[in-house]
Amino acid sequence: MKEVDARGLECPKPVLLTKETIEKSNPDNLTVLVSNETAVGNVTRFAENSGYSVTTTKQDDYFILHLRKMGFHEQSKPAMQSTSMDTVNENIVFFITSNEFGQGQQELGELLMKSFINTINEANMLPTTMIFVNSGIFLTTEGSPVISALQEIEKKGVQIINCGTCLDFYKRKENLQVGIISNMYTITETLMKATKVIRF
Repeated sequence: MKEVDARGLECPKPVLLTKETIEKSNPDNLTVLVSNETAVGNVTRFAENSGYSVTTTKQDDYFILHLRKMGFHEQSKPAMQSTSMDTVNENIVFFITSNEFGQGQQELGELLMKSFINTINEANMLPTTMIFVNSGIFLTTEGSPVISALQEIEKKGVQIINCGTCLDFYKRKENLQVGIISNMYTITETLMKATKVIRF
């Protein structure tokens, strides 16, 4: 029986590893090991949406999820299909205006943004363009925890645009690590031509 050991891994890694194993091997049975109840819930939802039944047992300081592929008549809903944006014929722009995700505690916002960037990279849920303005440019400059992920995203064909005025204002132009430096005209034009703009 195949096994995914995701103990000690941060969200969304347990789900991504489970997804990768299912897509590559299409196993009838799969065991997934995780460290906390949040991961149990996330993996369970993904597995059930992918056509598996799930039973969970507690073992010492971790959880064991037993996934079993359901027959056609057992499935209450169709298996979830990949949501990779790179397969959709749309001009999607992520407009990132801050180095934090949402409003509230700064530490939490920065943690959520890091998780978001890593997730879209690892799950290939990619837009056409990512625009970084205001404090969002701290994600593309030296010291950012997501430089490697953004560089990989750029290599996959996503255009990364940085606001030149913002880089100058924060005195970060010399520290830019990924993407191109652009101006408000290009940023405005890119936003106007997009079929969908998602702001963060």
